[in-house]
Amino acid sequence: MEMRKDLEIIANIIEPNSRVLDLGCGKGELLLFLKKEKNVSGFGIEIDIDEVIECLSRGINVIHYDINKGLSFIDDDSFDYVVLSKTIQQLKSPGKLLEEVLRISKKAIISFPNFGSIKVRTYLFFKGQMPVTSELPYSWFDTPNIHMFTYKDFINLCKLKNVKVENVIPTLSFFNKEFVVKFLPNLFSDNVIVVVSR
Repeated sequence: MEMRKDLEIIANIIEPNSRVLDLGCGKGELLLFLKKEKNVSGFGIEIDIDEVIECLSRGINVIHYDINKGLSFIDDDSFDYVVLSKTIQQLKSPGKLLEEVLRISKKAIISFPNFGSIKVRTYLFFKGQMPVTSELPYSWFDTPNIHMFTYKDFINLCKLKNVKVENVIPTLSFFNKEFVVKFLPNLFSDNVIVVVSR
């Protein structure tokens, strides 16, 4: 089964037999893979009704709901992992949701596009417009991304909220990964996956 690169990395992080909640689960690719390959007990929450229907047709447990309304209906420590794959930048209050996510789970795995990457900076410098790339395929006027932030911005949010950053995995299309991880993830990573806990 072929998945987005960030979803493959996230799937490798999640331990077998875990309880997983995927917020903004889309068509359920990650949950389907985890169910088949890792015996995960998974649930999804998705706002797009067509994608909810696709999840249900695949046998994925999913709730049609807008997570901007909060997660107060979910009990504390209900999950081992909560996943937000390319979702957090689309939320009205990412900081508030981060707190809720870590109330209901032991760990969260969050992936997001890095708006501080050299690709974005170069595009802005030479074209003077918001970039449209394979990682950011929307024009500024129809993008679902309402918060355009960088890797450093997210790390600062974690510090502000007293959230422990356990692992950072930048994904990139060029340069040596080890160099990027050690020295310049904010500049060279196209997307970032961060594992956080309380």
